[in-house]
Amino acid sequence: MNNKHNNDQFLQTFVSLFRFGGSHHQGVFSRFVAVLCIWLSGPLLLSGCKTLAESTAEFYQESLSANEQWAVIPFTNRSTEMPDDFSVQLERIVRVQLPSKGVASTSVYQQPRNTVRVPGTAKDAYNLERTRVWAISNGVRYTISGNVHEWQYDEEMRLSISLDLHVFDLDSGEEVWSIDGMATGDRNESAYDVSRKLIVDLLAAMPIGQ
Repeated sequence: MNNKHNNDQFLQTFVSLFRFGGSHHQGVFSRFVAVLCIWLSGPLLLSGCKTLAESTAEFYQESLSANEQWAVIPFTNRSTEMPDDFSVQLERIVRVQLPSKGVASTSVYQQPRNTVRVPGTAKDAYNLERTRVWAISNGVRYTISGNVHEWQYDEEMRLSISLDLHVFDLDSGEEVWSIDGMATGDRNESAYDVSRKLIVDLLAAMPIGQ
């Protein structure tokens, strides 16, 4: 991988560091040092399936409870290349991986058929509110979802995917954890395998307690 790509990747990561918790200077600085080390050792770390992730986990004072009811809600596809139906695969990957974090009770939100015509600009907000109402009525404490920002193949058929994950606590009505990352697979590696490895790496940073 050439230096220009590494530099571009570092700059994108550097910008993302300051997107979260700007007042936490010490935490931001430590994250900057960690990412700088990753960038400098790029030729070693960027062989095979490559993953780069940024987490806001250290800014949260309390762990998320594994004993509460969790729900996986639909991913939002913000890329122009990823097939819309692959979002279902991403949701399944998250649900399968949550037990490894100690989460025993997980449900999957099934999007109901629209009975109300909603303008395109308001559709996301409308679906989010429907999801929130469904989760509360089903005793869900935490919802986990994601946004796919990039999905593309290069000339050697290596998939690059960029996505974020976020968890909402419905008791407080706040986002309590988020992380974003990107990965590039090997030549002809399946989209499922590349996505699974990325999601596994991202979920590994999620703070879970009892």
